[in-house]
Amino acid sequence: MVEQAKYAQANAEQKLKTANQTVDALVLENTQLKKSVSELKEIINNCRSSLIPNR
Repeated sequence: MVEQAKYAQANAEQKLKTANQTVDALVLENTQLKKSVSELKEIINNCRSSLIPNR
């Protein structure tokens, strides 16, 4: 009974560790995507301003 509980706890701890690593990776990817979106917005704005004639 105790061995089963220890095994279940170790299994749960491993799953938690994996889940935390997944969250960390997703946070990093989200940060990188936000940076890419900002860079693309800047490019679009630069293109727009070069197309708008000076008034």
